[in-house]
Amino acid sequence: PFYIFKKWEKGEIQGLSDRHDHGDDTKTLTNYGVFVKGSQSRVITRHISRSTSFYGATYTTTKADKVLESGYGARFEMSYENDHTSAYKLKRYLKGLSKSTGLRSLVKVGLPKIKKFGYAKVKFSAEINDRGVRSLLTGSRSLPLEGIVGKAITEYFKAGDVDELCNSSSNEESTSLSSCESRFKKSSMKAVAKMKAYLAAMQVSEIKAVDFAKNFAKFGKASLKNQFTFKGLLNYLKGKGLALKYVVEGEKIHQYKKLVR
Repeated sequence: PFYIFKKWEKGEIQGLSDRHDHGDDTKTLTNYGVFVKGSQSRVITRHISRSTSFYGATYTTTKADKVLESGYGARFEMSYENDHTSAYKLKRYLKGLSKSTGLRSLVKVGLPKIKKFGYAKVKFSAEINDRGVRSLLTGSRSLPLEGIVGKAITEYFKAGDVDELCNSSSNEESTSLSSCESRFKKSSMKAVAKMKAYLAAMQVSEIKAVDFAKNFAKFGKASLKNQFTFKGLLNYLKGKGLALKYVVEGEKIHQYKKLVR
């Protein structure tokens, strides 16, 4: 009875198209593959939103039916916004962000030692340019993701369970480090196989742009399976057209911004 509005995005795949007329008979057609999950809620004057999304796109610019330019782009984005947040809620989201991405040193930020922050916003994005997408496509079948992800899992559990990934079950045996590591290896390798399969499907020469974009969105969803698949992808893309941006700001927080290329 207290919620005026609440909406959940369950993580569905969507395909969208956009046509832009630049004038002089020049047009750009962009096809997007979108994966979004999150929630929005409003209680009287209080508004809270959190989301995780992936946008993959392919575009073609033509003039008088002649192709002038074509390319690709993609972006992962994770965000949180709350106009009445507390220290506990903000720290909980930042902990979850670290847990999802594995980017502990990037996500860590010093916060004022107060209990109530008022309005606060957190936004993390990983932008992949045309060069990065082409790198994924040309090496789709031989991408060394299994090795990168497997090494990340081994190193993570060797240091313990820093992000408390194994606390999701009450079964003592299933939460032991060895069984938890085994479980993550299995689910991560399954996700990597899906990522490579979707990239391979995107390379079929006669594939329609809209189907290319939808497979791109499925690739993004599989990449977000856990911190090992996500961070593994980012590690592969280092120096290949990847840009990270992280911003934390608010009513009582001096803006913290970090860019990594």
